[in-house]
Amino acid sequence: MIVLVVATLMLFDTYSRQRALLSASIRNTGWVSYQAQLEFVKTRAQFDLSMLEGSPEILRRLKLRIELLRSRLPLLYNKKEIVVDDILAFKEELQSFEARLDQMSDQVATLPRDQAEIREVLTAWIIDLEPLGRALQKVMMASVAYNQGVFNLEQEMAEDPAIVPFLLLILTGAALAVVVVYETRRDRQRFSALVTAQSEARAM
Repeated sequence: MIVLVVATLMLFDTYSRQRALLSASIRNTGWVSYQAQLEFVKTRAQFDLSMLEGSPEILRRLKLRIELLRSRLPLLYNKKEIVVDDILAFKEELQSFEARLDQMSDQVATLPRDQAEIREVLTAWIIDLEPLGRALQKVMMASVAYNQGVFNLEQEMAEDPAIVPFLLLILTGAALAVVVVYETRRDRQRFSALVTAQSEARAM
């Protein structure tokens, strides 16, 4: 009886944990890929602004954007955050861009002062980062596909609730009722035997 109750509780707990993990994987995968894509767009926009005005403040912001973008990339292949093989497959490619972004960040301070020369250097950098933009788009598409699959699975789980735990719960309740009835009958028999014994003792 105790084993049945424990098994039912464990099954309910496993079912709840599974749904929680599915929801967490959607949040992590979607959020990380979205943030990386967003940082790329912001960095690209800062490049355009820096090509128009290469003031120290504008270039400082460019350096910051490059560093923020670089910080997002490792999260895309961190198995604690991402569990999608189609995204983890980009690890080596992303790591190569991390090295390139590190170089760019270091070189911002040594950019020439002439705006035309700044524009020439930044144009080359933009060309270098174009493959990263395409890679991040593929990562985003893989994330969307994965999240849609998980969402469909959650829908199936919602439409088809935990039937087995429910049946076990009914079975546990039925078993408990049987035990209660059995214990009640046994107590009555014991009480009846006690009354009989007391009556016989008085008769003696």
